[in-house]
Amino acid sequence: MNNSSARVHFKLLLLVCICFLSVATYGQSNVKIVLKGNDITIKEALQEIEKQSKMSVAYNESKLNGTKKVSLDITGQTLEEAMGQVLAGTGYTYQIRNEYIMVVPEKKEQSPIGKNIPVR
Repeated sequence: MNNSSARVHFKLLLLVCICFLSVATYGQSNVKIVLKGNDITIKEALQEIEKQSKMSVAYNESKLNGTKKVSLDITGQTLEEAMGQVLAGTGYTYQIRNEYIMVVPEKKEQSPIGKNIPVR
């Protein structure tokens, strides 16, 4: 195989990989979640999202208060919107990586109060 033929094959392989990645991303954002009920625990809500999205949800059960009860009326919302509603007010957010939804603590902005600021 000559050098120019190898370049063409490499470009073709790169194009195929990009297409697969865009299809996977489109599939995640295309999922519509339906979740309605009063007094649903966060753990139950995350389990239902896991079923409907066909993605694994990972979280630290000892840190996230999974027994906190919420009332939800999620009808045909995107995965992102549903996760935002379930985690609202918990101090947690989420990240989507491949086929995993990871529940992680929200990053708090540090205020300058209490920091050691050198004085000249």
